[in-house]
Amino acid sequence: MIDLFHDLQSIQPHAVRTFVTQRLSDRFPGKSVAVTDDGSFDVENWAHHTKRVTLEHPSPSTVVRLVHDEGWSLVAGHTRFAWKGQQLEVVSVTVPRGFEEQRLTWVVSNTLGDFSALFPEVVAFNREVHGEVLVFAAGCFSKDATLQRAIEATRFDDLVLTPTLAQSLQSDVRQFLASREVYERAGAVWKRGILLLGPPGNGKTHAIKGLIREAALPCLYVKSFTGRYTEPADAIPKVFARARQLAPCVVVLEDLDALIDDENRSFLLNELDGFAAITGIITIASSNHPERLDPSLIHRPSRFDRKYRFELPDLVLRRQYLDRWAQRVPEGVSEASLAQAAQESDDFTFAYLKELTLSTQMQWASEQQRRSVGEVLLTVLTGLRAEIAAVAANPPPEPQPKPRHRFPYA
Repeated sequence: MIDLFHDLQSIQPHAVRTFVTQRLSDRFPGKSVAVTDDGSFDVENWAHHTKRVTLEHPSPSTVVRLVHDEGWSLVAGHTRFAWKGQQLEVVSVTVPRGFEEQRLTWVVSNTLGDFSALFPEVVAFNREVHGEVLVFAAGCFSKDATLQRAIEATRFDDLVLTPTLAQSLQSDVRQFLASREVYERAGAVWKRGILLLGPPGNGKTHAIKGLIREAALPCLYVKSFTGRYTEPADAIPKVFARARQLAPCVVVLEDLDALIDDENRSFLLNELDGFAAITGIITIASSNHPERLDPSLIHRPSRFDRKYRFELPDLVLRRQYLDRWAQRVPEGVSEASLAQAAQESDDFTFAYLKELTLSTQMQWASEQQRRSVGEVLLTVLTGLRAEIAAVAANPPPEPQPKPRHRFPYA
């Protein structure tokens, strides 16, 4: 049915629904043609995971360039499958709509009742997560099973944090999850906001994964609120609307200072503390540059109730990190080398400590063990200190905001 799409490029995106509906009705006289713009009606994903049906010869996606704006395109596809003793044809076209993409899906069946029976099953499956993290980027949701496995493999014990910080993070989530009745008796919305602050490379991302694992709830991870078809005015409400469907769940806003600016901040504030309650949602955010965050995010507890700071590791934590590493080195590392390395790495983040230990083992292996591990450790340390000093002396320029694309047709 590839010819179904051959002249889509000549029409405006807002006319695609009518155009394809009429063409399918002409192609399949006497059949029912139903169309939906519900993005959760993803037949391919449902079929792949549930094995309820077998897709017959699904056609590859076809990119249709629009003649009135060569920078934009439609993406169309077609498949068919047997359902309750009959063959159903499924056609999908992804069109630009405002600042987003919209997926339209048509089902050709014997009666409208056949579509009505199929629709809730497909949508119900796709709206749930099944061992994946739900990722939002460029206006669209996708599921990431690899990220979920990484979360499940994360342990707080693997993080070198001060005991107070580690215990506070874990108890914060545990107490929240156990306190729903307390919130309700107090007439408060059962929600929580947690903000992790501090320079990059000190364990915030690892801690977020640990908190998600601690919560044992579905997770919605936001990569960006903007994209070619996406503006925050649409994307931010869309994310939290989806979170309400998943609740109780965790919403992750990593690098909050990069996600939120003066133009879109009000939309986030409205979701975190507006008329539409976010019952059962734990919002976990992080920022490498808290000084860039507006006081409305930092200083109002009803948005982010608790703030946790991840500072550069002190001497005790650096030594603890190096000791843990040394225990995994079969050849052993001298006490004197560990003590000197801990003392001289005072400006190292945990990320640099990780690079220090990894580079030491690689360098020691490449030298075919001509020097002790401790000697190589101190040599690598000297090189990394020089690198840190060079970066500090020549900091990279501040990132410039990306221009937002605007599609001219509503």
